[in-house]
Amino acid sequence: PPSHVRITGVGECKEDLQDTGDRLGEFADSFGLPFEFHLVVDKLEDVRLWMLHVKEKEAVAVNCLFQLHKTLHDFGNSIKNLLDLILST
Repeated sequence: PPSHVRITGVGECKEDLQDTGDRLGEFADSFGLPFEFHLVVDKLEDVRLWMLHVKEKEAVAVNCLFQLHKTLHDFGNSIKNLLDLILST
């Protein structure tokens, strides 16, 4: 198992993100796993790499379960920008 887990939640509602972080923290505590939750209050398509606080040689996973479908309806460059951001890590 990993020695530490850090998750960044992205969304437009700070309270929802804080609730999610609290639930994930309690879950991690139940396994004795050091856990850190960072939140970014913004639209997914407006997220920039610096907002994610990615550390050197850190594994990055992206889960857009309830957000990506909204971005796919944008006919501009937002989906390309999002994918470029993910690939740049």
